Parts: sequence; structure tokens; C-alpha cells
Amino acid sequence: MYRRILTVATLILLLVGLAASPASAQATTVTYTGPVEAGTFLELTCPEGTLVQYTQGNTQISASASFFRNKRMTAEVAVNVMPGGGPVSVGWTVPKGARYASAYLVCEPPLVTVDYSGRFEAAGEQATVLCPPETPYVWAAGPTSFFGDSGSSFPLDQTRFTDDAGQWIGISFTAPEQGSYSGTLDCQWRPLE
Repeated sequence: MYRRILTVATLILLLVGLAASPASAQATTVTYTGPVEAGTFLELTCPEGTLVQYTQGNTQISASASFFRNKRMTAEVAVNVMPGGGPVSVGWTVPKGARYASAYLVCEPPLVTVDYSGRFEAAGEQATVLCPPETPYVWAAGPTSFFGDSGSSFPLDQTRFTDDAGQWIGISFTAPEQGSYSGTLDCQWRPLE
């Protein structure tokens, strides 16, 4: 009995922690607590304009469900069950014996793709491209294509540009000669784990 109460309390603390995290201003938590029927599918869907949040190297869905035999949620059937999911919703097949469930899903805005371009007037010039303030962290950087006035074209070597906390917030690169450059950055409101 004590273990069951501890499990439910842990789940509640997890939900409170998610809601209280500083990054929660950009994240939305969808929850469900109520009756379920064994063998049916319990699905949670992100609000319009948001996607399922993935963590730990973009592999783990930020969602979980616990299933119980009774309304007080003290008789466990399955606890902290990870869902299957797609880009906007996740779900669980309700296990045999379950009559009630408590589930959550964390959703977040999609990545913002920043297209950049510019011109170098001389060899040795340096350029730095940063993600915008509302989505300050780089999740991926495409190649920076260089088009020299001499007719040459090739990708430029990039160096990661980080903030004081060591988080990746942009890239920098150097001109081999006079010419133009272009590329893309994928940016997000939270750092890539």
C-alpha cells in the first residue's frame, strides 16, 4: 500500500515539476485523469501549433501513463508506461484490469528554420550567425555554401558558437576569398540534450 501511494505521489511531483520548470513557458502539458476501458486506446493530442516533445537525444517521448483498478488510483495495474506516438499525439492500449488512468504529454513549438546569407568582401573576414532570441539554441546546422567571385563553390568549415553556459547558439565561419554564402540553422527554445 505504501509503495502504491509513493508511486502516485511521485507521478504528481513529476507533473508539478514539469509545470514549474523555467522552460515550461514554451512547453504545454496535456493531462488526462479518469476512467478507461481495458483494450481501448487512450490518446493524448498536442494543441494546434505544437508537437510532441522528445528528450534524451531526441529519442524519448516526454509522456507517461499509469493505470489502476480503482478510482482512488491505489490498486496499480501498470505504472509509468511509455507511449507510442507520432508528431502530434501519443497513446497507450489500456491494459487488462485497468479501470482508471492518469497520463500526461509534454508538447512544444516546432523547430524554427533560420535561412541566412551574406557576402564577404575580402578573404579572412569572419561571419557569425545566431539563432533568434525566442528560439536561441541550435539543434542542427546545415552546411554553409560558399560561392566565390572567382567561380569556385564549396561548403565552408563551421565553428560552433556557444553562450556562457556552453550551449550551442550559433555558428561562425571564415571567408577563403571574396564571395557570398548561405545556409540554414534549425533553432529551438530549449537546448538539445
